[in-house]
Amino acid sequence: MKKKNRILRYGASVAALSVAGVGAAHADAEAAITAAIAKGEALMNLVAPGVIAIAAIMLGVGLAVSWIRK
Repeated sequence: MKKKNRILRYGASVAALSVAGVGAAHADAEAAITAAIAKGEALMNLVAPGVIAIAAIMLGVGLAVSWIRK
């Protein structure tokens, strides 16, 4: 019976601390996810034009080589 009383006495405080910890962890995770999304969008804005430029250069080189071979 003593063990049951101890569990009931400390159970409420542990549950309250767990809920508070989950709320804080949720806020931290949400901030981290938002920052990661913003960083990913910024990197995407840098990479996309670079890939397009490389494709255009390769197309130009391919056309020049094909014209030279004729």
